Formats: sequence, C-alpha cells, structure tokens
Amino acid sequence: MKLFQELNDANNALFETLRTKGPGAVSVLTPEGARPTRTNVVSREDLIVISGGVNYFPLFPNSASVKSLDAELGSIDDEKEISLAEAEKILRLVSVEKEDLWNQHSFPDCVETLKKSKKYSCRLITRVNRSIGRGTRTLLSETDRELGSRYTEQLVLTMYRLKGEASKGWEDRPLWVPNIKFPDGTYFHYQLK
Repeated sequence: MKLFQELNDANNALFETLRTKGPGAVSVLTPEGARPTRTNVVSREDLIVISGGVNYFPLFPNSASVKSLDAELGSIDDEKEISLAEAEKILRLVSVEKEDLWNQHSFPDCVETLKKSKKYSCRLITRVNRSIGRGTRTLLSETDRELGSRYTEQLVLTMYRLKGEASKGWEDRPLWVPNIKFPDGTYFHYQLK
C-alpha cells in the first residue's frame, strides 16, 4: 500500500509541476550508474522514480544508529539550514530493517546527485521525544508537514527521535526516523543494484 501511495504522490507532483510551471521546471536527475533510457536493458521493476514535493519515510526503522544520530543531531527540537553534504551524512547514518523499501530508494545517493547542481540547500527539522505508533500512514505532525511544505526550493529533511515505546509497537528503545522531501520539480530515476 505504501509503494502505491508513493507512486501516486510522485505522479501527482509531476503533473502539478507541469501544469503550474511547465516542462522547463522539471529536472530529471540520475545518480551515478542509473540508465533510465535503456529500457531494453533495464527492467522497469529495477527502476524507481523519486519525486520532489513528496514526503518519503521508512516503515521499519530501527534503533541501531541512535547513538551516532544523537551525536550528530543533538537532543533538542531545532530547525536550521544545513549543506547537502551534511544531509547526506545524516542519511547515511540512518538504520532500517533489511526488508524496508527505504533501502531500495537510496536517498543518500540522490542527495549526492543533487549536490552537483550547486543550486540547492537543505532545511533540517529536528524533533525529539516523539510518541508515534509503528506502521502509521504518515510520520509528520500536521504542523511539521505544513512547515516542510513552505520550503519548495530546498531539500527538507525532518528527523524525529521517537521514544520507541512497546505500547506503540516499537521495541522499547529510542530511535531516529527520517522524512525526506526533495525540491519541487526534481525527479530522480534510480536503478536498483
């Protein structure tokens, strides 16, 4: 269901960008190694599209990286601008279960590709002591979703530090869960390895 929702959101974002800004506003970015035009060689099942303006988050995060992310992100609610290199570093620290679709999206590789354009920055929103149930359809609070939607020309990385309560479906250990939204009009074609 989550994959269908992501595909639907990506399609809607693309059509909205084309409708409101025209084809010149669309940037198709391909991380190193992707070959989206060779459909006779690359199976469509091995190619994914990540769309700007759409929120992505893992369904099965775990607590393996909590110490390193605590050191990187601190222990207070915050909002600030960071470089794309810093965003990539944070994303490379994120730990999720093997079966999570987040692993197939390779968001750090997409951020690395976005850095090459030299026209984008990142808005980092950090929230701590959150109590969110596992397996919800959305991660962000209404307030944080609205806040992130203000930054249409930036990468928005929202990092939630969850309490991880067993009563909410977690393992009774704190964990960090990322939510990423690329700038509007950016589209990444990524070949699964």
